[in-house]
Amino acid sequence: DTPARFLRITALYQEIGLYDEARQYMERGLALTNPDENNFIHWERFLHQGLSLYAKADDNRLAALCGEMLLIKSLSDISSSGMLTDSFASGRNFQILAKLRYQTDLCWIRHFAKTGDDTAARTLATQLTEQWIGNGILADDLYPLLRELDYQDILTKSLNESFDHYLALLVDYPNAHNLKNGAAWLASRSIMRIPEAENLINDALAEEPRNPAYLDTRAEVYFAQGDRKNALDYSLRAWQDSLLTQNDPIIKAQYYHFKNDPLPTQK
Repeated sequence: DTPARFLRITALYQEIGLYDEARQYMERGLALTNPDENNFIHWERFLHQGLSLYAKADDNRLAALCGEMLLIKSLSDISSSGMLTDSFASGRNFQILAKLRYQTDLCWIRHFAKTGDDTAARTLATQLTEQWIGNGILADDLYPLLRELDYQDILTKSLNESFDHYLALLVDYPNAHNLKNGAAWLASRSIMRIPEAENLINDALAEEPRNPAYLDTRAEVYFAQGDRKNALDYSLRAWQDSLLTQNDPIIKAQYYHFKNDPLPTQK
């Protein structure tokens, strides 16, 4: 047995939702992997897998610790390689580190909330909304989490600031369909300002009717409206076009989100 084999089995079990089995194989593989040897790459991949797996299995403290170890190693690698002096590499690495920091902080928010430290959870959630204002990444994970934790005041403030930021940009760039999609995506995931989101995404689709991202946003707006049938219809169209272009696993996951998740309720 090799670490690579355990990593593949872990990913397969996680993909079908058998998190206990995935965790067993991941931890057995990690035990075989010495980060000081040539197979360090497997150790790093196990940490990435752990960040995702433990979060899905609701062991958020372990997920966050995997993220913290990855951040420490990544910062060390960047510093020792001299990439901080290369403007292009620095920008690219900053984006990677910022996304990893965001994913790790999501796990800490869940952990703090679950263990009763509401102040820490709310403080960190507020910091994320301020750091990522106007960025669609907020809608991917944080907005649903804020709804789940009933941090409606943080969600409302963040959505309004980000949505109005997009509207201000659209005054100067009225034909920018990507901005319309971005605003609609944020609104749809927060279950707020849905009539405005519907108008914006319809305009975007009028410009690019087969764009998988726009079709997915239209599905999310329908889902926010409680219309599962049309959400699935548009999501399937997005998935079909995605298969032709880039085979996007996120679009695939979205389809099962619309199929299986309970319809949201207004708060």
